[in-house]
Amino acid sequence: AENTVSNVTMANEYGSTYLTLLDNLGFSDLVRANTHEELVRLFDLLIRTAVDACLCHGRVEMQGSSPQLNAAEVRLNSLMISDSILLWTDSATPADLEELIWVTRALMDSMFRTGMPTRGAIGHGILSHKSAELATKQSNLVQTLFGRVLVEAHEDACKQQWSGCTILADCIDHYVAQFSDSAEGHSRLLTLADDEGSPLLMRFAVPYKEGTQERLVVRWVRSQDLLPDENSVKQPFSLHNKKVVSSSVVEKVDNTLGFWRAACGLQRT
Repeated sequence: AENTVSNVTMANEYGSTYLTLLDNLGFSDLVRANTHEELVRLFDLLIRTAVDACLCHGRVEMQGSSPQLNAAEVRLNSLMISDSILLWTDSATPADLEELIWVTRALMDSMFRTGMPTRGAIGHGILSHKSAELATKQSNLVQTLFGRVLVEAHEDACKQQWSGCTILADCIDHYVAQFSDSAEGHSRLLTLADDEGSPLLMRFAVPYKEGTQERLVVRWVRSQDLLPDENSVKQPFSLHNKKVVSSSVVEKVDNTLGFWRAACGLQRT
């Protein structure tokens, strides 16, 4: 009996959920260009803090000198694995997607301006979350999330050549189908805005490896006040010792500049 171990397990099945997948652009470059101690600092200070704060809409409580998220404000699930951030809803009502879009936009904006550009996609489907821990002295953990929606979001994100986030067609269709009038659903989705009246979504010719596709995307560029000029858009790609050298990275920077201009209503100079 002394040598037996037990599993602490959790399993959640989501028959219908909205999911965001965000990948950190330049993550391999970031890892190679910094010490491990610096990577730990960046993860705790920039990535983890941004996720926690955005999940609770910035409502963070201070416990001494440490900020703690206000758990009562959190309405989404989240999981961070290597360079990926996953957010998903408990159900798939219109309000669920609207919350997911709000948090995704806030997170992309926050991470971009601190030198962590992301790209991703938002989809809809069935999802399973499995979590288990074996009661041993060593770390023996299971932490996995799987479903077609995750595969589809990952496939779409990997083809994108910019810092941005698309809304997949199935996601739009499911949202709109919940309205008695499809035109009303489309109109509501296109006019979603934050508390300042800034649009959360916009249509854009998304740059893919195979060419551009007109898509509905997250308008993570909130205003020109926060990213005032082209240099402020270029700089995040090279922060934390990252290099903007390869043609692929240069292309992503240029395409992100194009999105910034469109979001801010600017013409190319």
